[in-house]
Amino acid sequence: GFTFANERDSLKLGAQGSRYYQEGAAPSNPDGTAINNDRRSIGPAVEWRRVLSANSQVAAFAQLNEQRFQTNNIQDFNQKLYGAQYLRAFEARWKPVALVMAFASRDRALRPLNAAGTSDASKSIIGYRMYAQVTPVSAADAFVSVGHTEREDDSQFSRSSVVGYGKDRTVDITLGANWRFQPSWTLRAQATHTDGRSNIPLFSFTRNELSVNVRRDFQ
Repeated sequence: GFTFANERDSLKLGAQGSRYYQEGAAPSNPDGTAINNDRRSIGPAVEWRRVLSANSQVAAFAQLNEQRFQTNNIQDFNQKLYGAQYLRAFEARWKPVALVMAFASRDRALRPLNAAGTSDASKSIIGYRMYAQVTPVSAADAFVSVGHTEREDDSQFSRSSVVGYGKDRTVDITLGANWRFQPSWTLRAQATHTDGRSNIPLFSFTRNELSVNVRRDFQ
């Protein structure tokens, strides 16, 4: 990507792509093919950021993504993701920083899920995220992040034969810290708990993640 900036505004333009490979064996069809959820995602992204004052800034962002499934093309969709955020640093002890972000996504299926054309994989997603950080000592930060996302299927019986419109709610919380143990070196450790609830039990889940990253900045 590229970033263009002046004293108060910055514009970031980019493209991103990813591939997902499903683990496990998929049952084979009579013709020997196996349908899985292997897929690729590609699309452009744009972000505009404006500095309001020495302690605050706002930003808006948008992404267009093509999701294409290798052997399961009834799941193909185009995604429009957009949102806004506000960042504020406070002049107080431990230098607290807070961020609030809201976002929405509209996913439009390219083809129906059934021969009758009565259902497809289109869906709508809305959510928000809150982030707070403090710096109790000059060499370390502590942070917490909380996110809430809601998903609703746009057509009936797209994920279940007994539940009309699927509705999911996902909440995640992350606790972590950054430790600048040497000049230009940062150790980041964090733990995330995610709780997913759905009116279709198959899509309910919990997930726990632990990660440690080491970063080196070159000048």
